Amino acid sequence: MKDGWTYALNANNGVCRWQFPATVPPADHCLFPASGAHVHGDTDYKRPAAIWRNTLAIVTGGEALVAAGGVFNGYGRLHGLNVCAASPGHRVRWIADVPHNGRGGYSLGAPSATHGIFYITTDQGHVVAIADPAVAPPAGVRCSQVLTAVANCAALGFSLVYAPAVLADVGEYVSS
Repeated sequence: MKDGWTYALNANNGVCRWQFPATVPPADHCLFPASGAHVHGDTDYKRPAAIWRNTLAIVTGGEALVAAGGVFNGYGRLHGLNVCAASPGHRVRWIADVPHNGRGGYSLGAPSATHGIFYITTDQGHVVAIADPAVAPPAGVRCSQVLTAVANCAALGFSLVYAPAVLADVGEYVSS
């Protein structure tokens, strides 16, 4: 992962399987066009991810990366990506705005997962448990491009995705 983009490679030969978000068709080439306007500096997206079934939970820039100033729109969010999606338009499964974080570069820790529950720590001393929608009903829906309103989502070529339920938000323990 670099600059908020996420890549999947074939472990046997290193060939790119897919890139998220796609920059230019085809979405499976893992390249940026030489004439592209994308900035590729160190922008705090060097992090581990967690996987459960076909869902990769990762702090990534998401579809907002192609928007002006979009590189920062992934901070504070956990994306659930469908690693087996048949098309790039179905890559995003869910997006969670993680509560109690500073929304800066390293405001979220490394996620972990068990039985469809994703756990992530924040820079404000919280541990947050987020349920995959296959495990608990989602809190609602949102646009896969986080800067786009739900009402305009499909018309602008994006997908409606789940906003997963936050099962627990445990703050820092202070003894008395």
